Amino acid sequence: MKTFDQLKQRHRLELLCQSTNGTLYLQYDERTIPRYTVLYLDGRVPPRLGRRLAELTHAMNSWLVKYGLGGLVSVDQPLEVQQDFLVWPFHRYFKPIQFWDEPDEEPPPELPELPVMREAVVAALDSDANPDTVVHGALRRSLLGPSSQTYFDMDVEQFVVVEPLADADELDSWRS
Repeated sequence: MKTFDQLKQRHRLELLCQSTNGTLYLQYDERTIPRYTVLYLDGRVPPRLGRRLAELTHAMNSWLVKYGLGGLVSVDQPLEVQQDFLVWPFHRYFKPIQFWDEPDEEPPPELPELPVMREAVVAALDSDANPDTVVHGALRRSLLGPSSQTYFDMDVEQFVVVEPLADADELDSWRS
């Protein structure tokens, strides 16, 4: 398995921001166009839980499909899981749902899809007779709270979780 240091030696990486789960970097192609987002697991989620974080993205998507929400919300799947980092698809120019939950100064433009999605997610969570607390927790944090890692993709008219808001203690004890 590759390490983040090995990745840095081979590819041009640029610091993007600190994420809940670690540090995000942009990985550029040979033409210096950003191609991927790299999550370096140096934050709340330690490297030993990288594979579990990837499994959580799959479990979240499966849950959304099972409850009929797959057309409304999707969770990005890591393209690569390595020793201490994950590689995600790169998203250009998005405003996270946090923008609507915690506006700076002026009220943001309306996003009528946001309350519709949240009502549907809450109803589905409430109807789950056998809840997986880790999946439910990640869905709640990623979709019902002011997430900086979830946005509405206007091209496909769908909410996209680009990185689930995971709890390391939950991931550590979770059996996917």
